[in-house]
Amino acid sequence: MNALISPGYRTGTISFERIKMALSKYQTNGDDMGDIKLIEKQIEGLDDKAFAELAAWFADYENSRWDRQIEADSYAGKFDAFMEEALTEHRNGKTAPL
Repeated sequence: MNALISPGYRTGTISFERIKMALSKYQTNGDDMGDIKLIEKQIEGLDDKAFAELAAWFADYENSRWDRQIEADSYAGKFDAFMEEALTEHRNGKTAPL
């Protein structure tokens, strides 16, 4: 069965911890849109407290992914041209104190 929560759980009573545990073990079925719709349905079944916990976890998770991407881009030199342009403008007196 390809479901995050087993049948029998009533809507609104699914715990956040059970959702997190299910998502951590979840294997996609190769149908990304089907997977997303399944996850959306599970989230819709959360009560307010569990949804707030999930939202806070997701915000932290999203921020950490963003931080890792920025760090990887920095190490890859993707910001070097912008940095050099800013330093050149500063050296040429084209900047002002904040």
